Amino acid sequence: MEAIITLILIAILLALTIAANIALRERERTLHYLVVVALGLLNAIIMIFGVLYIVIGISPDLAESMLETDIDPAYAFLGGVFFLITGLLASILLIDRVRVAMSGWFPRLRQPEQFVATPSRSPFEGLMMRADGSIIEMPPTLPEPPRRVVHRGELRGFDPHNTVHMLAMVLCVYLIGSQFANFAVSGGISGYADSAGVTWGDLILNFIPMIVIPIAGAGFLMRRSLGEVLERLGFHRLTLESIGVGIGVAIGAFVFAYIIGIIWFLLVPAELFKEQTEASQAISDSIDTIWLVLAVSFTSSVGEEIAFRGALQPIFGFWWTAILFTLVHIQYTLTPATIIIFAVALGLGWVRRRYNLYAAITAHFLYNFVQLILGLVFK
Repeated sequence: MEAIITLILIAILLALTIAANIALRERERTLHYLVVVALGLLNAIIMIFGVLYIVIGISPDLAESMLETDIDPAYAFLGGVFFLITGLLASILLIDRVRVAMSGWFPRLRQPEQFVATPSRSPFEGLMMRADGSIIEMPPTLPEPPRRVVHRGELRGFDPHNTVHMLAMVLCVYLIGSQFANFAVSGGISGYADSAGVTWGDLILNFIPMIVIPIAGAGFLMRRSLGEVLERLGFHRLTLESIGVGIGVAIGAFVFAYIIGIIWFLLVPAELFKEQTEASQAISDSIDTIWLVLAVSFTSSVGEEIAFRGALQPIFGFWWTAILFTLVHIQYTLTPATIIIFAVALGLGWVRRRYNLYAAITAHFLYNFVQLILGLVFK
């Protein structure tokens, strides 16, 4: 049942993404407002869930008799607050003036120029002949042509009036809010650890929206061809150098995580350390075969890099994307591991911006794979 609900939600969000792209392509304000209304209805549903969980928190006896649930009242109340805040924030972002006011937080919108080659200068350029037949060299009057190739997939910036960008903002709020709300409803770190685990079904259900929605959001078959979509997401300039840099970033991230982990272990009591790492340890313990290690490493690296560094970073910029990526990894929130995730996010964002998405995927895959395979070997 949970899988069916997830697929329905993915279908709804995909339909909204397609509608937003058509509204942008046709400059159709009516369709834009229909997307706004649909998002408003989703926000209302989210807030109803919030009120329901708050009622459970306030009146646990009533909730137990009517809903047959034994959820902890304090965590239910907290989860309800998160759901309510999520719906309210997402609703506020539907207001044009709010997005215009927030546009200064993000990279300024620009359309990058693209130079495919540097034109060569004629060997006779700047030469002038005197009346007596002698030749003199004159200083060039034209500036040197630009030498840097700027690709279409690079930084574009945020447009507050863009329907797709508005939808992207709202989806980011949904992503963060639902993670925090579900984390609270499940019972915090200990409860999350009890329910944490990785199955093949979970991998598929998480991977589908990470791939489908960003590709649709980039305008596949609506505003861009497949090649243009791949370019927009950062799949360009595949070179051995970019792959090598990705490997180097993965090694650096792993060393950094190892050092922070040692410091963290030495500074906090053993019982607290065990509690703070309980959720991540439960996830690691559920990955018990080499095939699952490969699947988790592949789906998380490809899916998350396409969604975060490929689709979102060109809109919201380097820093905000790193913050979003850190908050989404809820199992590490409010622990020193947050520092590690944020640093890794910065490294992945840098390598995506400086090179391409291939490099970021390589770094992300190796970073996950090394940790998971070590956990499997030394379990």
